[in-house]
Amino acid sequence: MLRIKDIAEIAGVSPTTVSNVIHGNTKKVSKDTIEKINRVIKENNFVPNSVSGKYASENGTRIIGVIMNSTRDGNKEMLSDPFACEIIGSIESEIFKAGYYMLFHMSEDTGESIELACKWQVDGLITIGLPPEDNIIIKNKIMIPMVSVDTYYSGTERVANVGVDDYSGGYQMTKYLMSMGHKSIMFVTDSTSGYSMDRIEGFKQALKEEKIDSSDKVLIVSRDSKERMKTYDKEMNNILANTAIFFSADIYAFEAIRYFKDLGLRVPEDISVAGFDDNYLAKMSRPRITTVCQDIRKKGSFAVNMLDTLIRGETLRFDNLRLPVEIVKRESVREIL
Repeated sequence: MLRIKDIAEIAGVSPTTVSNVIHGNTKKVSKDTIEKINRVIKENNFVPNSVSGKYASENGTRIIGVIMNSTRDGNKEMLSDPFACEIIGSIESEIFKAGYYMLFHMSEDTGESIELACKWQVDGLITIGLPPEDNIIIKNKIMIPMVSVDTYYSGTERVANVGVDDYSGGYQMTKYLMSMGHKSIMFVTDSTSGYSMDRIEGFKQALKEEKIDSSDKVLIVSRDSKERMKTYDKEMNNILANTAIFFSADIYAFEAIRYFKDLGLRVPEDISVAGFDDNYLAKMSRPRITTVCQDIRKKGSFAVNMLDTLIRGETLRFDNLRLPVEIVKRESVREIL
């Protein structure tokens, strides 16, 4: 196991300098030296004792806790979700760049999330997809800097948050589908709250502007894949009454293209499909998926930068960011002449 002394020898600096960088005492350390030490630490998979929880320095633990709410098919399935992988990877990368280490947990249970947040000895906390009421409870209990990702607060009390303009995404995609000649469009989602609520509202507003009734155009499906298939089987007549299906996530759009193919239906010749996220599944799918692009890596970067600002005792310029989205046009949507 490498020691601080070993890291110092590899980096060509003193052990004191390495210790100062690890514990955040970098006022008298050059930027180049900090980057060199962090690079050696990363290349050698060095884990200082403070990260393992044995002690905390007077300047904090240099650990940021990350708690993610499992929203699709349980913990194991969620870890294979492209969105989850990308947002966690982005946050971990930014945490390391900022001179911290990440302590991560995924939870399906509200009580477990709150209990862990209260027990962890961390300098700050990032939550992903937790309900607003849980975040507020955690914030009031732990009394340390905290930032949430993809949480939708309705009241005046909230945690500093980073999300995307989901309403605009729902609206823009629906307007695009209509510009391609689709007047009968169904929106498929696994929830009517949080990000889904805003995407649904954007979808409905776009239809309303064209005087199209949206009362039966939203299909709610289970987060369990087997149950989703049962819903598709049951609702197939209603689904095929539309020329385009807009899914709230690329993973569902990808899955549906396979489902339609098994039924002998062609995308987009028989039915057009659109998604939301622009993850790697949208690019790997055949046909490639027309989707709403959100910059997931930028979302993670903003979350860490906001938390680091709070840890340093500074004031945030914005405490509820909504990052912009854009439509990515690919082959899964055809024009109806």
